[in-house]
Amino acid sequence: MWWYIPEMLHFARGSILFFLGVAVAIPAAAGLLDLAQQGKWPEILHLARLRHQQLPLTADEAMVAAYAAAQTGDLDARREFLAQAATDAQLAEVAAVESALTLTTTDPAAALELILPVLDNAPTPVLRAAALHVLERCS
Repeated sequence: MWWYIPEMLHFARGSILFFLGVAVAIPAAAGLLDLAQQGKWPEILHLARLRHQQLPLTADEAMVAAYAAAQTGDLDARREFLAQAATDAQLAEVAAVESALTLTTTDPAAALELILPVLDNAPTPVLRAAALHVLERCS
């Protein structure tokens, strides 16, 4: 039985690291959401930047950070976080519409290029309506 101990310890160390990783990731996301509910946009942006230096943000965290950047007027950070969120298949269309919204005044052609695929194949009526809103702002 004693010969299993090194293997069990190796497995236990891996599990502990895994659980520690999950424990660190969940409070970071929960912290961003808690701050969002309180409307603390500068704090969210600061926390997201610090977190991004350590580990890439999840797509959900990137979307929250992009909204915080929009609320604080940091358009460069908003674009950066939206680009990060766009790498997730489930949020790519949402991030495309949000990115297009930031481009309506500076580069309407690029905004249209981003929303045309969404207009053709929007998964929800709300997303289609948002894409139509961007289209109206480009006109």
